[in-house]
Amino acid sequence: MKRVGTILVSAAVAALAWIAPAAAIATPPPAFAGQYVLDGTSDSVIGSDVAALEDDVREFAAEHGVQLFVVYVDTFSAPADPVEWGAATAQKNFLGDDGILLSVAVEDRLYDLNAPEALMTDAEYGKLVSDHVLPALKSSDWKGLVGPR
Repeated sequence: MKRVGTILVSAAVAALAWIAPAAAIATPPPAFAGQYVLDGTSDSVIGSDVAALEDDVREFAAEHGVQLFVVYVDTFSAPADPVEWGAATAQKNFLGDDGILLSVAVEDRLYDLNAPEALMTDAEYGKLVSDHVLPALKSSDWKGLVGPR
């Protein structure tokens, strides 16, 4: 009986090892460490375009006097709620009154746009989300979330 239990446990461990790589990688809030665009997805959804997006974000910052940070992850975790995850990421990176954070969980197609009220009215926020963020999420246009390419 002990041998059967050992075989069953071994089979369960092997099955979990086979299934685990296919699961989405949950990501806690990251540190930007001097970058403006982070691709923390398992499939590298931005790929080689990270440098070009960094340039776009730096240009945006220079033109508008605000800092834009963008992070792509598979799923939000620790915390799992998009708004709480975005707030935790902003706090971890000491984003000030001139910082906007766009957090995107590509597997779940969830986002958080964390912006100080002084930088964006509710109407501007709504227009940005409806005109750019939601269409990009719907079509998996991850690069289009930052701007037209």
